[in-house]
Amino acid sequence: MLDEVTINKAYHEILGRDVDEGGLLHFLGLAHSQKLTFGRLLYILSSSEEFESRDEVSRQAALEYRKYNSHPSEKIHWFHSIALSDGFVTNGMQTQAFAAKSIFKYPVEGKTVLDIGAWDGFYSYKAEELGAKDVLATDWYCWGGPGWGTKEGFEYAHRDLKSKVRSLEADVFALDPEKISTFDTVLFLGVLYHLSDPLAGLKKAAALSKSHLVVLTHAINNNTETPLLEYREGFNGDDTTFWYPNIACLKSILERQRFNTFDAIKVEEGPEGVPTGSGCAKGVDRYTLHAFR
Repeated sequence: MLDEVTINKAYHEILGRDVDEGGLLHFLGLAHSQKLTFGRLLYILSSSEEFESRDEVSRQAALEYRKYNSHPSEKIHWFHSIALSDGFVTNGMQTQAFAAKSIFKYPVEGKTVLDIGAWDGFYSYKAEELGAKDVLATDWYCWGGPGWGTKEGFEYAHRDLKSKVRSLEADVFALDPEKISTFDTVLFLGVLYHLSDPLAGLKKAAALSKSHLVVLTHAINNNTETPLLEYREGFNGDDTTFWYPNIACLKSILERQRFNTFDAIKVEEGPEGVPTGSGCAKGVDRYTLHAFR
């Protein structure tokens, strides 16, 4: 974790001066909210206008320092924590390994897999690693839409891992089974509660699945078998969230899509490896729901 000493060190090496109060507070905040690393900070500072205004000798010395004190992947703002070919793990804002245990409870070896909302591609590459014969990663919101993410992380990992995962930039509602076919397993992970129309989104994911749909979502009111969907736009300060279902609601919707067997698994550790119910959705459990036809 960055502190005042390490932030000041980065300022000295890249900008040739002490960190000012505004910069210190800013980067201390990012160290907490985005898991900002020292290497990532070096890249941020070396892309600033202040850095470009330095003389050539100073800039070259700073870039040489950055070369030996950062990893090339740290030039990217990652959401996923992906283990690269050299063993380095990208400094993602979230750690996916905990949820992956429940998501890949059932084998994908030899199967076709569709990853809706892939972002940096952790789950796409994990499916490939586990032996899926074909993986299609799709995203729009983070790759080309209004989200803060980009496709840089996905493409970097794709090159580094020498992956054969295919990609398609498309919104979930634009995915057409007649054009992209259907898949043995469809991953619908961390997408549902971001949709203003979760019913249509879930139906679309179901239509793309031959036999197995995996939904990872925040879920509330799970002490009742009555299907419930609660409106919580902007919950916990996230203005991209809208609806929170309970597991009974998901099952009820999917039963009408001809799914008849379910396995709901509470994810006991949250995206940062802390107990579920903490972090970005405090007080809200996360579940992986496997649905089978």
